[in-house]
Amino acid sequence: LQDPTDADCPVITSLIYLCKYDSCHTVRLAALTVLAINTKTLQCLVDRVRDVNDSVRKKAFEVLSLWKILKPLSISSRLLIAEAGLTDKSVSVQTACKQLLRVWLQASSDNDMLVLLKRLDVGNNERGTEAALQALLSSLTAAEVIAVVDQMCSTTMMDEQ
Repeated sequence: LQDPTDADCPVITSLIYLCKYDSCHTVRLAALTVLAINTKTLQCLVDRVRDVNDSVRKKAFEVLSLWKILKPLSISSRLLIAEAGLTDKSVSVQTACKQLLRVWLQASSDNDMLVLLKRLDVGNNERGTEAALQALLSSLTAAEVIAVVDQMCSTTMMDEQ
């Protein structure tokens, strides 16, 4: 029933309203689950990572992971998402956030940690980027960490030449 190409789609407008304002978390969760992702709905999705209910927050991270969304997000939104998830009191939300960071590394940054760090604006937000990097590295296997370090070393050596 949704038409993501229609900026004035009444179904999308209703789902956004339910995600934002319904007092029942199961309604917000259901609306978030079926919401088509486009530039109009993206901010609603970002806002749900700070919902009052754990399951809604977790679902927001899962939807972001599923759609592999990074590039359309502003740097401030990326950092808000990472910080909200990594500092969440719920372990399941923290885990979903770490999974999202892995997806961002794999899908949006082509497994290049330096590209992801640039997309998280390491120069202007060291603390937030450091937390994201620590969480990401802690979720990688030893072999994956070695591969990341090797890639960073080879990229650095290529830049010096």
